[in-house]
Formats: sequence, structure tokens, C-alpha cells
Amino acid sequence: MISVRWYGVPCILIISAAAQAGTREDCMQHTDRKLSTEACTTAINGGGDVAWAYYHRGVNQFLDRNLAMADYTKAIELDPRLAAAYMARGSLYRQANQQDLAIADYSKAIAINPNDAFAYNARGIAYGGPHFGEKGDHDSAIADFTKAIELKPDFGYAYRNRGKSWRDKKDLVRAIADYTRAIELDPKDGITYTERGVAHVLRREYDLAIADQEKAVEFAPSYYRGTIYFNRGMAYFAAGNREKALADANKALEIDPKNQSYIEFRNRIWP
Repeated sequence: MISVRWYGVPCILIISAAAQAGTREDCMQHTDRKLSTEACTTAINGGGDVAWAYYHRGVNQFLDRNLAMADYTKAIELDPRLAAAYMARGSLYRQANQQDLAIADYSKAIAINPNDAFAYNARGIAYGGPHFGEKGDHDSAIADFTKAIELKPDFGYAYRNRGKSWRDKKDLVRAIADYTRAIELDPKDGITYTERGVAHVLRREYDLAIADQEKAVEFAPSYYRGTIYFNRGMAYFAAGNREKALADANKALEIDPKNQSYIEFRNRIWP
């Protein structure tokens, strides 16, 4: 009786620990999101230190912003030092155009881990570097992208983002230099080619612009092809080749027939 109790209980505990380890492993993998979500929920229901489980379940909930936001927020409540949860919640705020809240969360992540290049890059985006044209706080964005590059010199995405900020500030020489460095780091980055091509158009360097847009078409991710055809069409139009400009405008419209910029460009070429 006694021997069974003493040897049986540790055996049960060992099995329980193994099950807990398996649950955590399943929760933290995101290949099978259904399995991961179920494992995270099991861990949460078990109580204890489960901030990590809320965070990983939030990652799985990316298709439902409200559920993801709730899980990230709970993870932060349970562990205010969980930088990954601040980063993830900041991205949700940024996508919802709540930039001040995004910046606050990214700043928390940076305070926890001041050597995280990705956090500086993310905050730079929230400041408006690559997406908000002249309305963004480009000086703050450039400062963050520069810090990201200092921490991770091969960070091509940060070079591209800083190039866009320079372009929006009308500093086209610095913009092209940053785009060029980004391309050196990733010669198959179609988005950077099209961004550099736009900068060349603004400098009236039309041959260079068209060459960049040709590269962009070659390497473009499918979700960005409409923008690239539009940009190449603009380059052809600026260079005086209306026929090729019209062909690209039509290609862009085939991808996104309701895009107002594409429609206006098409009408501009062929009223």
C-alpha cells in the first residue's frame, strides 16, 4: 500500500508533467492552428503561469482581430514583460490605423528589449514611414529605421522603409541609396525595385525607372502585381510611351477593376 502510494504518485506526476510539456509544445507551434488553439486553451484552463498561452492563442486568432486583441491584452496583464505580446498587439493597432496606440505598444517592447531591431522597424512604420505619404512623422520614422539598421545591418526591409521615408521627404538621392542597399541585400525583392523606380520617375530618370519596373514585374509577389503594373505604366507614360502605359494600366485594372487610382490613370491615357 505504502510502496504503491510513494511510487505511484511520482509516476502520475511524471505523466502529468509530460502532458503539460506536450500541451505547451502544441500550443507554441502554429502549423496546425486548430491543434495549437486547442492546446493553448487547455493550458489556459489549467491555470498558473499562462501568459505565453494567451499570446500564442492570439497569434492563431489573427483572422479575428477582436479575439486576438483580447488574448494579447490578457497576456500583457499576466506578464507585463512579454515583449512579443506588445509587438503583436501593436501590429493590430497599426492595421486598424490606431497609430498612437501602436507606437505606445512598440515603445513598451523596445523598453523591455532595447536591442530588438524588429521593434524599431515596426515603430518606424507606425510613425508613418512607408505608408502615409507626406502626412507621416518621417523624422521619427527615419530615426527608428536607422536604429534598426544599426542593430541589424543586413535588415533590407528597414532600408526599404527608410528609403520610402526619404522619398516622401523629397530627398530622392538618399531614397535611391537606401533602395539600392535593400536590393543588394535581397536582389529578388520586387517591391523595392518598384519603389526605387518611382523615385527614378520623380528624378526624370525614365530609362532607369522602366528598368526597375521590369525587375519588379519579374520578382513581384502576386498580391503586389497591380501596384507594380500601375507604377510601370506611370514610368512609360512619363517617358512618352502611351501605348505601353495603356497596356500596363489595363493589366492593373484586370487585377483590381475598382481601384480608383488605376481608373483615373487609364482615363488620363485614353480619355
